[in-house]
Amino acid sequence: MFTLLLSVAALAAGGACPDLAVPGDAWPTAEPADPAARAALDAWAFPPDLDRADPERRGVRTDGLVVVHHGRIVYERYGGGYGPDTRHLAWSMSKSFTSVLEGIAEAEGRLDPDASICALLDVFDRDAFRVVFDHDACRIRVRDLQSMASGLDWLETYEGHSPVESSVLAMLYGEGHADMATFVLRHPFREAPGGSWLYSSGDANALSAVVGKALAPAHGDRYPWKVLFEPLGMSSATWQRDARGTYVGSSYLYATPRDFARFGLLLLHDGCWGERRLLPEGWIARATAVSDAFRARPLAYDGGPVQGWMFWVNRPVPEQGIDLPWPHVPEGSFAALGHWKQAIYVVPEADLVVVRTGDDRDGESYDADALLERVLDLVDAEVAEPPPPPAPVAPVSPGDWDRRYANGLFELASGYAAMQACACRFVMERDDAFCREWVRVSPDVARYRVDEASRTVTARSLGMGRQVARFVDAQVGCVLEPR
Repeated sequence: MFTLLLSVAALAAGGACPDLAVPGDAWPTAEPADPAARAALDAWAFPPDLDRADPERRGVRTDGLVVVHHGRIVYERYGGGYGPDTRHLAWSMSKSFTSVLEGIAEAEGRLDPDASICALLDVFDRDAFRVVFDHDACRIRVRDLQSMASGLDWLETYEGHSPVESSVLAMLYGEGHADMATFVLRHPFREAPGGSWLYSSGDANALSAVVGKALAPAHGDRYPWKVLFEPLGMSSATWQRDARGTYVGSSYLYATPRDFARFGLLLLHDGCWGERRLLPEGWIARATAVSDAFRARPLAYDGGPVQGWMFWVNRPVPEQGIDLPWPHVPEGSFAALGHWKQAIYVVPEADLVVVRTGDDRDGESYDADALLERVLDLVDAEVAEPPPPPAPVAPVSPGDWDRRYANGLFELASGYAAMQACACRFVMERDDAFCREWVRVSPDVARYRVDEASRTVTARSLGMGRQVARFVDAQVGCVLEPR
């Protein structure tokens, strides 16, 4: 059967790539023809009256903006102390990279997206993880994880909600941080897999573990570099892992904006890099179509772009009464998006990739449609007259389930501080003053100490909940040590 899988996947991965020009170490550049359009983009993305010292971090707070049109950088600017060589945290843009790794595993014939996750994931030890079998997690398919349709009971909440009830915070900084995939897959089901979409960093990390089982035997434990980062020339990439060795596919990728733009070009070119095909022909089109689970029943959706396979998509969903999410942008554009407004936008109709990194915390000032409208003006792309703005869509709640995690507020706060401070100092290579402001969520939520000699960060919240993060190397960054 595995031989059959290899042969079928090899056929699916076929399709010659055109000889597309790709950037080498130095990117080709060009100047936009309209200075007024550039000035308008400057003023919106980098507002001159922005107060960078504002403790509430209000306003559009762009750290970096790179616009690639016809393969050339036509706009590049940085703020907030960042520059072209500074790594930036991707947050949930990482999910799109995890999805692409699944596609690469398909192309190599190492993974069947419609197979049970148990076909590859050895976390299902019947003695150590009886609870996983007891609620039949093996009925989850790879595709269910990729489309955030696992059916697992999950609560994805961040600032402004109770931290001790948040599934994602428990996974990243609390009881699940040492082995995130196992933590996720031990959650009870709220319904059968495939029936609805619910945004879940848990599904992304379970998928990361599955993909690792497919790719690591052939490429080693640094497989993201072998199959993706090195072919694209993403030399700045750092991707952090949990203590089990699983890449944190939901959240912990770092790179420079120019390197993120390389990923965008791969997506723009249907998975081709030069003459080399990394993804099955047509995989990008499938990954950026609205997923069946989202069409059927999107839970806790609160407007904006809709979901494909861990990509956000500018498409209407008539079944759910959703109009075109970005009305000034061509339909079919898509993006990898992350917390605090990180983004890799791909606009195939305009042969355009836009990378935006930021530190937007107020949840209101930044608007993707407004940014992209100004970028399209800059490149003078011909775009059809936009439809009227979409009507707001009332969110659908996933339900009120009983979630009881072993970690408390102090452990979560100290875990967050240790991990983020370690990455800021040793991955992003920022100074102590920058990092203490960057890590802060609310005043005195946690204190940490940096040991430069051992490259560790020890954090406590109000003197309790001690957590330690350790820098490993430039590729895998920091790891939160098991308690």
